Amino acid sequence: MRASDEELRKLFNPAYLARVLNGELTVRNFGRQSLYQNPPQDKGREQEPDGTITGLVEIIDPATKRRVAVAHRLLRPDGSYGASGFPDPKMVLIGDIIYLQKRKEGRAPTDQRLPSLFDTDGNTG
Repeated sequence: MRASDEELRKLFNPAYLARVLNGELTVRNFGRQSLYQNPPQDKGREQEPDGTITGLVEIIDPATKRRVAVAHRLLRPDGSYGASGFPDPKMVLIGDIIYLQKRKEGRAPTDQRLPSLFDTDGNTG
């Protein structure tokens, strides 16, 4: 099912957020990771420190060895999350239903340059 960013956070946060932050779930890089490039300074927006990494991560439940979410995150050199301080979910598994982020307007499936959310090893096709 497709879901908005807000709907994904409402599903992800109660089910997985605390478990991610306390280390109960496994977080692995998913696809390409790169150094974060700070945009020009916006009023009220904190600059991320040099060495911050941006990219997708997969979140795995070690008890079932099943991927339960995919999220974007900014990882600061000290190990904390940047921006909001939390991972930003792009896919969430609740029960047997997979919720995927709605495509941005004007973005076609062929524009996607991310690893497949269904590829078990995170390789790009």
